[in-house]
Amino acid sequence: MSLLARMRIAARLHMIVSAMIVALTLVIAGGGLALWQSQIEARRDQTRDVVQSAVSLAKEQFRRVQAGEIDEAHAKQQALAALAAMRYGDDNYFWVIDPDSRMIMHATRPDLNGRDLTAYRDADGVALFAEFARVARESGSGFVRYQWPKPGHEAPVAKLSYVELFAPWGWVIGSGTYADSLETLLHRAAFRWAALFLAGSVATAGAAWMLSRRLSGPLGAISHRMVRLSNGDRSQEIPGLSRLDEIGQMARALQVFQRQAEQLDLLVSDDAATADHAAQARRIDEARVTALLNAVGDGVYAIDRQGLCTLCSPSAARMLGQPSADAVVGQDMHALAHHSHADGSPLAAADSWVLRALDGLPEVMNDAVMWRADGSSFPAECRACPILSDGAVIGVVVAFRDVSEHRKVEEAARMANAVFNTTSEAILVTDSANRIKAVNPAFTRITGYGIDEVAGRNPKMLESGRHEAEFFHAMWASLNDGDFWQGEIWNRRKNGEVYPEWLSITPIRDHNDAVADYVAVFTDLAQRKRDDDRSRHAANFDALTELPNRKHFLDGVTQALSRAQGSNKSAALLYLDLDRFSAVNDSLGHAVGDRLLQMTAKRLRHAVRETDTVGRLGADEFGVLLEDLTSQDDTITVSQKIIDTLGQPFRIDDHAASVGVSIGIASFPTDAFDATALLGKADIAMYKAKETGRNNYRFYGG
Repeated sequence: MSLLARMRIAARLHMIVSAMIVALTLVIAGGGLALWQSQIEARRDQTRDVVQSAVSLAKEQFRRVQAGEIDEAHAKQQALAALAAMRYGDDNYFWVIDPDSRMIMHATRPDLNGRDLTAYRDADGVALFAEFARVARESGSGFVRYQWPKPGHEAPVAKLSYVELFAPWGWVIGSGTYADSLETLLHRAAFRWAALFLAGSVATAGAAWMLSRRLSGPLGAISHRMVRLSNGDRSQEIPGLSRLDEIGQMARALQVFQRQAEQLDLLVSDDAATADHAAQARRIDEARVTALLNAVGDGVYAIDRQGLCTLCSPSAARMLGQPSADAVVGQDMHALAHHSHADGSPLAAADSWVLRALDGLPEVMNDAVMWRADGSSFPAECRACPILSDGAVIGVVVAFRDVSEHRKVEEAARMANAVFNTTSEAILVTDSANRIKAVNPAFTRITGYGIDEVAGRNPKMLESGRHEAEFFHAMWASLNDGDFWQGEIWNRRKNGEVYPEWLSITPIRDHNDAVADYVAVFTDLAQRKRDDDRSRHAANFDALTELPNRKHFLDGVTQALSRAQGSNKSAALLYLDLDRFSAVNDSLGHAVGDRLLQMTAKRLRHAVRETDTVGRLGADEFGVLLEDLTSQDDTITVSQKIIDTLGQPFRIDDHAASVGVSIGIASFPTDAFDATALLGKADIAMYKAKETGRNNYRFYGG
């Protein structure tokens, strides 16, 4: 028989109690170690999560910079201000350095900001900031242990920090947890475990002492069954149930305990399964809501019946100029985002379209105004829908969209359409295959074709036939090289009239840089050319007589002398001054005088040869250029014919008027070589003719 079998029950109970105390000690030690490790891991995870949330905040500001919503300097400033204000726990905060260990922001030690901390060491000699920078550069993120005083204290304590590199701005963002806070937690837990151990040990020892005095051999079997039962074994029969003494009572009580334990096992199993399923369902629902809020482009938020925000999407926070969605939750949304009209006047909460939805009916606002944190506003399209629970409205969910850019596009389109329809220049739009897509009213006015007559057709239908194929080859070569083309071109109207136009063609490219359309803009030059012709005529011809004026006449003389010099021929310039014209003008009036000048011009054109030129030099003075002369007799013949023609009376309405003409003659190349000199000498000769009796001619050279 073994030594254990020969031992008394009391001794056995004492041995069992000792074993239980040892086991309890091991359980408590193992539990304490597990608690220490779990708390360390929990603190590591918590520290990593808060630093990553800070990095996410920096990423959001960087995204706003890339989207053009804010410049980089302001984005960095807002990110640093938010990090400096953020806290978690009593002694935890954020700090930011650059990869060269220069402090950018320290939430509790602003005196370190801007300093190079490469050589800064803790009480153990660790160059902690250099270590932060090294971990971030080499791994992107990681943990570092060191010594650092808590805020408000001078003595350094052990600290564990997590750092992560935010590469776009070259920031190393970090935060940490102090080891003494964790030690305090473990000390409290150890105290509770020690108290539990002491109480359990005393109770066990007392029970063992009592049992050792009162129980007999069958108690060993019952005790053994209790041990098996405590280990979860519910399959063994309980001995001593038929006994009527205390042993039997204990056995029967143990039987009841076993049954209750079996029922409890079933309940615990069911409750655990139900709790696991419910927790998993909640996690899935929360993940779905978070993913939906992160994915939706419109702003979304929800309020309770008091108007306080209960949920907010990141896009809503961004559009409202808030640092994060969490910063919006809990705020009065009317006071935050829709407190005023577009002109800045206050909007009463009772009149708010959002709060009206609490009455149970959806609200739609296509011209709502939302306000940002910086005090600026933007137009929005909004929809507010009540949230119902058991038929009662418990809140409102709001979806809104910033339509600022949409309104700008609409306004630009409206202005472009107004320009398209009201400009005096014709506009023609074709697709890449040169098929007409659109024309404006000016196109119809200039060409005579409406959109129904030209849609889908090639603009070649407007060609006049005046241009060679090379003209169009050069034009399309310029357009195919990606350049625009402009120039004068002749086209044909619907009525067959050919007209000039100034045409500009610009290719319009799509997002792939391929030509999608061509826009042609042209101006009708026909009237402009007529106006130019009239202007040139007015500048070169006398308005009364339609003869070349003095300047144009001298230009013609200059060209004629050049021709005469090249062909070795002679020419003569006749300077004519009407005799007695002033008397006619004074006696019969200026209207009759003007008619007489017109008739004089007509008689002069008939008196000279077709190759000769007649011009008006002044009030009653005229010039005649004779070309291709063979002798002086040709000049005399023409001069005498002029005197005879103008010497005949003029019949003007009911009046008869008579004038004469004095003619001065200068010959080329005998008297002069240029037009101005020749005219001056002819003028001198004309005065000689007047001095010798008028109504005759005189040569400058005698």
